Amino acid sequence: MVKSKFVMRKLALLPLCLFLVACSKDPVPSSNQPAAAEHPAGAEAPPNTPLTLTAVYPFTTKAGKPFNVQPDGTSALGVACTGTAVGAVKIVIGTRELPTVHGTGCGYTSTIPPEVFASPGTFPIYLKHGGGESNKKDFIVTP
Repeated sequence: MVKSKFVMRKLALLPLCLFLVACSKDPVPSSNQPAAAEHPAGAEAPPNTPLTLTAVYPFTTKAGKPFNVQPDGTSALGVACTGTAVGAVKIVIGTRELPTVHGTGCGYTSTIPPEVFASPGTFPIYLKHGGGESNKKDFIVTP
């Protein structure tokens, strides 16, 4: 029983660890997005494949309470996805495009303006890119 609780606690930390890795201050080139040097002039870039949003970290917060606080005091959110996108990808919450940083693989992070989570509500989050939009997940702000 004790070993089971230990394992469960470790597993509970996994999403936080994944988020922290994806929330790197410096963007890291993705293995599924080759650098420009790998595609000389005239060479064809890999095609877009649909982006599928698989997780939002965190997916819920309390109204007015900062979360994943960054050194500058802003709150940060991370998303995980599958697929590839050539070109810029933006996290969108509601109708607001957020400043987005590419993490590793199909992971992205963004800071969240305080007015987004100031009041309770459910806000759709999705990824917008040159190939269209991903599916939507909910970001829930509780009272």
